[in-house]
Amino acid sequence: MKTNPDGFKQVPVRFNIPRSGKFAKTKRGNPVVVIASFNGNGRIALPIKQDGAYERFVEHINNGWKCTQFRLHKQNDGYVIIANLRKKFKVKQQYRAVVGVDVNSGSFAVTVLGDDGGVRKQLYLGQDIWHKQWKFMKRRSKLRSYADKGSGRARRALRKMKHDERNFVSTRIWQVAHEIVEIAMKYNAVIAIEKLKNLRKRNGKGKKPKRANRKIHRIPFAKFRMVIQSVAWQHGIDVVEVPAARTSQRCPKCGYTSKKNWVFFNGKRRLFRCKCGYEANVDRAASLNIATLALERGLVSFETTLSTQPQSSRAGGDVSRPVWLGEEVRWHRYSSESKLPSLDGRS
Repeated sequence: MKTNPDGFKQVPVRFNIPRSGKFAKTKRGNPVVVIASFNGNGRIALPIKQDGAYERFVEHINNGWKCTQFRLHKQNDGYVIIANLRKKFKVKQQYRAVVGVDVNSGSFAVTVLGDDGGVRKQLYLGQDIWHKQWKFMKRRSKLRSYADKGSGRARRALRKMKHDERNFVSTRIWQVAHEIVEIAMKYNAVIAIEKLKNLRKRNGKGKKPKRANRKIHRIPFAKFRMVIQSVAWQHGIDVVEVPAARTSQRCPKCGYTSKKNWVFFNGKRRLFRCKCGYEANVDRAASLNIATLALERGLVSFETTLSTQPQSSRAGGDVSRPVWLGEEVRWHRYSSESKLPSLDGRS
């Protein structure tokens, strides 16, 4: 037995359906979970509590989700079933815009880049997440000082705060993901995010101030990626990933990449200013670069339908307005493979 971060006493056994376990009903119609005994000589049926969680499980099964595996955890005086649900979703392959999402230490910066090269929308979501986490951190530090002096009340408060913070962050991540997907659906856009794997490792110990490292390590990168993919795929929207390296240092206008583009106020990076004259919020520049990288890396392809010769009036002036590179085009994902999100974040 071992205890995981959720406080479960974890049984290191997975049950595969139908080989070693299944969900069934008794003759009276009561739900049970049937698992193989450890000696292999029989099966054990455990009754399932018909609460809200079970009703949601049945609703998902009726909506086409499939359960192929589940885990059994001991919690307090009972057991909890963690079921892995999977479902195939078909994503669209033709879009008219791309939504670039930059996950930084203060918010989710979202930029909608249209097929005419213009920014259709720019907004910042989830600022309250980090503000609330900072309050949790200050309160936790104070309680730990009391707990170290032997206060049982402080230790109980710390345990409760741990669950409160995790639940708050999880709820807000799902809410932000739904907002982003709604924007993508409104503009018929594909969603582009950064490949955030190993990002914490790059910002290693000693390379940044303690406060900056603390903020970096509290950003739920993996949680957000799993949630945005799950919500987007269920709505037929694809999610593509671009390299995370130096997206906040690159100029969206000329491509010049350097930390010299950052302008600091009171020790904080606030503004992006390039030598070419481009100036913007640093998070706006990063999210715009993410959207652009999705195109440059071939994750989204253009099909040009432009005439190369401008039309002229009798007076000799051009009738055609100036055209941005890539205007009047459409793009699609190269891959047509359906995605298989699962409710617990496993594919």
